[in-house]
Amino acid sequence: MDAYWKHCLADFLRSLHSTATRTSYATVLIRFCSEHEPEQVTRRDIEEFMRMPYPDPHRKEQKELAASTQNLRVAAIASFYNYASSWIPEHAAEPLWDKANPTTGIVRGKAEHSPKGLTLEQLERLFSIIPMTTEIGIRDKALLLFYLYSARRRSELASIRYGDIQSATFHDEHGAVREGYIYYFRGKGHKETLDSQELPQPVKDAIDWMLISSGRWETIKPEDPLFVTTGNKAKGITASTIAKRMAFYARKAGLHASLHTLRHSAAKIRHESGEDILSIMRLLRHQDLRTTWLYLQGLTGTEDKGAKLLESRFGRFS
Repeated sequence: MDAYWKHCLADFLRSLHSTATRTSYATVLIRFCSEHEPEQVTRRDIEEFMRMPYPDPHRKEQKELAASTQNLRVAAIASFYNYASSWIPEHAAEPLWDKANPTTGIVRGKAEHSPKGLTLEQLERLFSIIPMTTEIGIRDKALLLFYLYSARRRSELASIRYGDIQSATFHDEHGAVREGYIYYFRGKGHKETLDSQELPQPVKDAIDWMLISSGRWETIKPEDPLFVTTGNKAKGITASTIAKRMAFYARKAGLHASLHTLRHSAAKIRHESGEDILSIMRLLRHQDLRTTWLYLQGLTGTEDKGAKLLESRFGRFS
C-alpha cells in the first residue's frame, strides 16, 4: 500500500466517532490492505475476503463465518472507499479513488435474528444452572446479574474495577433520602467519557459474596479488576470469556441466548412491568426516544388497540 493510501486510511479511521467502530474497522481494513493493493481491488477480491476466516491456532476446524461478520467486513471496505472517493491527496486535483465503489453489487448475508429477550421463567432457569458451590459459579452469577440488572453492553462492564463502585446518596421525587451505590463505566463509542448508574442492591450483594468467598475482600484495591480469572486473581476476565461463560450456561439451560440477550431481557421486563419509556431510554443510553420506542417494539411487538376496540363492539358477529 503506497503512502497516499496509508494516509487516506489513517484519516478515515480518525474520522470515525465511535471507538468500537474504529477498532473493528481498523482490524478489517489493515488485514485487507495487507493482502490487496487498494487501487487494484475488484469485487471478487472483496467477496473472497468477506468469507475468509482469519487463522486461529486454537481451532482445529475453521467454520463458515457468521453473516454478521461478513457484513461487517463489507461495510468497513465500502465506507473506506466512499471516503477515498472524496479524499484528495496533497498537490493533487482529483480524489484518490475515482471509480465505482468495488463493493457495489455484493449481496450481504442475512444475519440470524437474536432472541427477543428471555421471560422471567427462562431467566430463573438460566440462573438456577449456575453453581453456587464453586468460585467460578459465584463469580459468574455476580457477573451475569450485573449485566441483567444494568442492561449494559458487553464491553461496558468487562473492564470495570473495584474502585468504580462507590457509595452514594439518592433523593426521590418526594424528597426522601436513601443510601446506596453507583458504578462508573465507559459507554459504547464514548470510551473517553465516564458515565455512572445506580448499582442495584442484589448485584452489590452478589459482588460482596464473590469477593468474600474468593478471599479478596480484605486485600482488593480500587485499581484492581472486579471480575478476575480463577488462575490469576490479578488478571481481569476478558469480554470474550464473559460471552463464552454466558453461552455455556445458556446451553446447559436449553436456551438460545447470548450476553446481549440479557440487555434485551432487562428492557423488555422493565417495559412490561410499567417502567416509563424515558427511564428505559436513559438506562439504555439511547440518544433518541424513537430509538428506544423501536427497540421496545422489536422486543414486545406492537399492540393493536383498534382491533381490541372492534372486538369489544362487534365480537358477537364472529
